[in-house]
Amino acid sequence: IRNHRELWFFGSQTSEVWYNSGDALNPFAPVPGVFIETGSVTSSTVRIGNTVAWINIDERGRGVVYVADGYVPKKISTYAVDLAIAGSEIEASRLFAYQQVGHTFLGMFIPGQQLLPTWFWDLEMDAWHERAMWNPDTAAFETWLLVDVTGSITTRPWGVSRTNGTIYELNLNVFDDSVVL
Repeated sequence: IRNHRELWFFGSQTSEVWYNSGDALNPFAPVPGVFIETGSVTSSTVRIGNTVAWINIDERGRGVVYVADGYVPKKISTYAVDLAIAGSEIEASRLFAYQQVGHTFLGMFIPGQQLLPTWFWDLEMDAWHERAMWNPDTAAFETWLLVDVTGSITTRPWGVSRTNGTIYELNLNVFDDSVVL
């Protein structure tokens, strides 16, 4: 993943950060003194704000959400979030980030947890919250409908449905999941 003109390479157990050294034969080199003792599961790295977030995996375990504080991993997941990740299909999990109404959100979609809420971290508030979708057919809450959300400077954020690939606009004035783009 690219961040601040550097390349972050996440392995299954460790990670490295490389920069453009300007060398004509070997233009990229590891940032001196930087070696991160945690890796990332597939599809779970994302740029958020001025940093990088990922779900870890290393020799001690897996399933903790980190953000980089400089080059140092900083745990942001709580015990409740760690518990939600535990025992899940973590290799297929996905992180995504978007901004809405001045807040930057880190969303975490974990497949196989259809009846559990989707977890979100608010970068500005440094707090987690859950989102869910009401299913009138089953009269129960389900995992939030969207598995990926993105935004644009000129439009509201939009996301992709986890059930059928439909694209939805996130509009804070509409409370119906049937409104699509």
